[in-house]
Amino acid sequence: MTSHSYSLASFPLVSVIVPVYNAAKFLRETLESILGQTYTPFEIIAVNDGSTDSSLKILEEYAHQIQCIHQENQGVAIARNVGVEWSLGSYVAFCDADDIWFPRKLEWQMDIVKRHPCVGVVAGFMEKIDELGRTLDSGQKPSDLYDQPRNLKQVLLMEGNLIGMSTSLIRKEIFQEIGGFQPGNKDLKAEDYDLWIRAAGKTKIYLSSKYVGQYRVLKHSRSHGSLRKEYGAQFQLLRMYRNEYSSDSYKIRKAKIYAEWADSSFFQGESHAWKLQKKAITLHPTHLSYYFRFSGELIKMKLKRLLRNFQEMISFRKDMR
Repeated sequence: MTSHSYSLASFPLVSVIVPVYNAAKFLRETLESILGQTYTPFEIIAVNDGSTDSSLKILEEYAHQIQCIHQENQGVAIARNVGVEWSLGSYVAFCDADDIWFPRKLEWQMDIVKRHPCVGVVAGFMEKIDELGRTLDSGQKPSDLYDQPRNLKQVLLMEGNLIGMSTSLIRKEIFQEIGGFQPGNKDLKAEDYDLWIRAAGKTKIYLSSKYVGQYRVLKHSRSHGSLRKEYGAQFQLLRMYRNEYSSDSYKIRKAKIYAEWADSSFFQGESHAWKLQKKAITLHPTHLSYYFRFSGELIKMKLKRLLRNFQEMISFRKDMR
C-alpha cells in the first residue's frame, strides 16, 4: 500500500472501507458513487477478499484513486477489520461492493457529527434495487426512532438490526474500543448486528431518515439456505446476549425472529412458513398480528386462483362451442 498524507484542515478525514469478493458486475458503479461524494477529504480502501472473477482487474483501473489490499478469502468481517487497520481517517464508513451511495451521503453524515458531538454512529436508509437497478421498494421507517441522537441498545436488542452496513459511519476510536467485528464463523451473517449492539453500549447513535443510497438485492440472497443462515445467526446472537434480556423479553424477541423468518419464507413460497409462524404464536400468544400475518396475502392468492379458474372455464366453454 502506498503511503500518503492529507491536510485535514477543519474537516476530518473519512476512510471508506469496501470489502470486495467476486463483485465485478457492480464494482465500477459502486466505486464511482463513492468517488462522486461531495464531502472531502476521504480515502477509499478496497479489500480484495480472494476474488476469482475480474474484480482485481477493475480495482487496478482505479489504482490512482483508491488503495487496494489483497488477502486470501477470509470473509467480509475480517476484510472490513483489515481495511480499518490500514485506514488513516478519524471516521470510518462501510460500503458493500454492489451498493450505491448518493453524492451527499458523507456530507450529510459528517454534518450530523458536527452538530451532535455525542454521536459516535450515524446511519440512514437505502432504497432497494434489483440487479438491473430497478427500484423495488423504499421500506418503512419507524419515525419515532429517527433524526435524533439516541441510546439504542435496548431498541436493537428487541427490534433487530436497524442499521444497514452500507449506510453506516462510525467514529474510528469507538470501532477500535469495542474490538471491531468479531468474525468467528465467516458464514455468520449477524456480525454487523453484533457490532451495532456493542457500539450502542458505548455511544449514542443517530438514525437519519434520509435515503443515503441504494441497496442491491441479488437473486440468490434470499434463497432457502441463505434464510436459514440469516435467521440462524440471529438466534445465535440472541443466545450470546441472553443476560441482556428478562425472561419475557427473551421470548418476545425469539418470537419476533420466528415471525420475520416466517414472513420471508412465506413470500419465497416455502411450506414450512406455517411451522415458523406457529412457533412465534406459541412463544408470544398475546401478539394478535401473528395469528393473521398471512391472511391478507392468502386472500389475494385465493382470489387470483379463482379468477384464473374462471378464465379457464370461460375459455373451455368457448372451445366446446
